[in-house]
Amino acid sequence: MIKCSIIITTHNRPNELRVSLQSLANQTLNWSLYKIIVIDNYSYDHGVATQKVCKEIKKNYPLLHLEYHHEEVAGGITYSKNKWTQLVDSEIIIFGDDDYIADNLLIESCIECFEDRSIGIVVGPLLPKFETDIPPDWVNNLWETNQFGSHITDFTILDFGAQKKVIPYHFAFWSNLAVRKDVFMESNGFGPDGFAGDKVYYNGNGEHHLNQFVEESGYKIVYCPLMLAKHRIFPYRFSRNYFSSRNFYYGIGDSFNLSRKSHRPLSLFSRMKYAFRMLFNLSYIDKPKPLRFANLWRLHGFLNHQSLLRKNPKFLEFVLLDSWIDYDFTSMPPLKAGPSFMK
Repeated sequence: MIKCSIIITTHNRPNELRVSLQSLANQTLNWSLYKIIVIDNYSYDHGVATQKVCKEIKKNYPLLHLEYHHEEVAGGITYSKNKWTQLVDSEIIIFGDDDYIADNLLIESCIECFEDRSIGIVVGPLLPKFETDIPPDWVNNLWETNQFGSHITDFTILDFGAQKKVIPYHFAFWSNLAVRKDVFMESNGFGPDGFAGDKVYYNGNGEHHLNQFVEESGYKIVYCPLMLAKHRIFPYRFSRNYFSSRNFYYGIGDSFNLSRKSHRPLSLFSRMKYAFRMLFNLSYIDKPKPLRFANLWRLHGFLNHQSLLRKNPKFLEFVLLDSWIDYDFTSMPPLKAGPSFMK
């Protein structure tokens, strides 16, 4: 009986995917109890390289349950995750990243957590694996601490210590997250995420849309220290372009969330208030050089998104949806493209 399914969405990263799949093949849990589903999410080569990697892994691990699927619908990771979470027949669904390395206890420890029926989501630590001999000194300044532990949002890194604990929904990153299937089916699924080019402004609240529902429905979101993965941090993530891109994306997300709260585009006063906050943050000159002007890109993403909401009623309808599970992404009209680093 298949107890657990691991869903990996990937886009133009066959070499990174190979390492991730090898780690998922070398688990303590018996292969008969889990399967891996790889979804090539609109890669430029129509999934040829991704499928080749999957065949290679299957040849090396012939008893491993490994499925490959290619999606031609440009629905970001939202479409793929919502679709395949509904289709799998496992009790537990784990979402992994195509550039992470799973510890060999990851799946087994995750399943054990779900023995508590009050738990809806389990999250594991994501520790950095820098793919460079010496990362820049300023990387240490990116760590943010709170009562639960530490994290780096820009690198999708999470370290909440060695004890199991209940955490708030906004710390549950999809790169190492598991959900109980029946809880997912009660929810409105994942929000918009993973769009680029002339659809970049369709991005929104991603896994937070699901996580918030789970928390508000009375289920616990639990951090499990043994559900460990290492997130590979490649040198390009230290560049100005990377941080500009991330912050442009954050600005779109800010506009999306604030507009949903007000059920309309923001007023001129609210937009000006946001702009002043971003500009004020530029006064912190102690930031690392790649981040120094990142708030300008965040403001750029925010204002462009707000402008599109005011001009395009259909786009506003999309942002205000309760669920994107049944949304027809093939009918999604393109919007203006983002900056060159977002294409």
